[in-house]
Amino acid sequence: MMRKLFSLHYKQMVRSTLWKRNLGTNIFLGIMFFLMMLNFLSISLFIDRFIEETHHGINPVEFINQYIIYYLFIDLLLRLVFQKNHGMIIKPLLIHPVDKLSSANFILTKSIFSIFNLLAVILLVPFAVKNYSNFENGISFFNWLFSALALILTNCYLTVLLKRGSSISAKYIILSGVLLGTPITLTELEIIDALSVSSTLFKSFSQSVVYPLVLWYLATLVYYSNLQLVKNQLRLDKIQQSVKRFDVIGGKYSILNRFGEIGLYAALELKLLLRHKRSRATLIFSGAMIFIGVVIYPSYTARSNYAPVNTLMEERLERYEENISYEQDASEIEFKIISDELPPEATVFITGNHQGLNNWEADGVALHKKGNEWIRKLRFANGTSLEYKFTLGSWKNQLLSDKGERMENMKLTINSDTTLVIKANHWELGGFGFYKIMLVYMGILVTGMLVLGYGQFIFGWESSFFDLISSKRIDLFKYIHTKFLLMLAAGALVYIVSLAYAVISIEFIKIHTSLFLYNVGINSYVLLILATLNRKRMDLGASIISTQGKGSSQYLAIIPVLFVPTGIIIPFALSNSFDAGLLFMGGLGAIGVLFQKQFLKYILKLFYKQRYKLASGFRIT
Repeated sequence: MMRKLFSLHYKQMVRSTLWKRNLGTNIFLGIMFFLMMLNFLSISLFIDRFIEETHHGINPVEFINQYIIYYLFIDLLLRLVFQKNHGMIIKPLLIHPVDKLSSANFILTKSIFSIFNLLAVILLVPFAVKNYSNFENGISFFNWLFSALALILTNCYLTVLLKRGSSISAKYIILSGVLLGTPITLTELEIIDALSVSSTLFKSFSQSVVYPLVLWYLATLVYYSNLQLVKNQLRLDKIQQSVKRFDVIGGKYSILNRFGEIGLYAALELKLLLRHKRSRATLIFSGAMIFIGVVIYPSYTARSNYAPVNTLMEERLERYEENISYEQDASEIEFKIISDELPPEATVFITGNHQGLNNWEADGVALHKKGNEWIRKLRFANGTSLEYKFTLGSWKNQLLSDKGERMENMKLTINSDTTLVIKANHWELGGFGFYKIMLVYMGILVTGMLVLGYGQFIFGWESSFFDLISSKRIDLFKYIHTKFLLMLAAGALVYIVSLAYAVISIEFIKIHTSLFLYNVGINSYVLLILATLNRKRMDLGASIISTQGKGSSQYLAIIPVLFVPTGIIIPFALSNSFDAGLLFMGGLGAIGVLFQKQFLKYILKLFYKQRYKLASGFRIT
């Protein structure tokens, strides 16, 4: 029976008119999906090399154990938003003699083929197989792998259990967000060490066969809980799709009355968005993207800033200088770097083949800044042969030769007190620029995802009523202006919340301010222009991951919305003028906001040209 049900489902999918009509889009998405899976496979196969290069001497399996708990929380959060429940596909069979147990098992078995389960297998299995030698023994390997897969499967069916009626509830997304944020917050506050807890748990899982059995029992228990629930709901009156209705009678949006006609349009737009599953889920997910910075920002911030003074090394140096001061046969060497190429926040370090230079650690001994000079006096025993280099705290950021090339080790034999003056005109600064660029890219997502989520379908949300709107005597300029103001309000709301990232680094205030202005002053107009090209009718009752109603304009929007601002900041970041780049982008956005009337009039002309084509396309179901 299961085989027959899967065969019917396959025929239903390939015979669908929607499948054939969107064949080009489906092929494109299939290719993108294949490439994405290849990327994740590459991460799985080569992440151990990255771990060994960045964390010398640590076992890659032990390192992954520290972070796998975060992966499970993120996996649950994404499933609550994206994983689809498959109750509706069985509805046509309820009038036929198909036993409920087979139907319920079919619905739940389909969930195993979720993209999240496939992603987990691609990430975990190749990594575990390649790093087999890093486990204690073969039993440890199988215990670890089966424990991880059991937890993934538990997440899968826990999501089905929580979502039940295939509707996305904000409380579950908030709950999973709290589950993710709690260990991060407690770790930052040094109350508990979530990384150590995660590492200890998974190390225990790998050492005893009891734990994998318990975890698989838990996954089976969640599965059978779902099975009983689904069996009880396999009735035509139960499986009908419910639509949550909001009792909105003026009062909830009465504050908008003060804005006249624009306030009326805004109230109607908000009612439409909040009453329907697809639009509501899109806004919830887009707004939740603001929290992605909690995971991403700390690591990128650490890498995008100049290295701080190594306090541990300074303490060692003090003890070394106390010992060397008792030696009569020692000389004082003054190192002086003169450079006009470095920003004020940079720290110059000297490192070399001596304990007084921190034995080739990149953030060796910090030089003291005086104007455009960095100076440090150090004592060494006479006869010492030094080899040394100057860095900015990382081997990716060294002093270069006058030709802009990496230099050989500088050499000095200590015989007497000496002052070494070096004019440093060229530094290797590429690493800082890359991480600054990535901060901008992530900042666009954090501050602009809600604008993008709403704006990419800005006319499509009303596709079912577009003929009615077109037939009414409404001011189309105010109609479009309302949509712009809603994007402005959404961007402002997210921007205000995002200012909390100043706790991580004060730099995020200027980054988010600049990107907020760019999103509302530039990207909003881009989305409005592209929306006039999207003529596909939107089914507001469809799932958030459905491709129905999506056209080429949604994929084209990625280029100007994400890649263009990233491209703008690249030359500024690589030339060590990051703040100037932020000022430039913020200035562009401010101009867009100030001259919104002129830009919206241009968009209105495009809308007049396209409205009949839009209306014709929206009529096709």
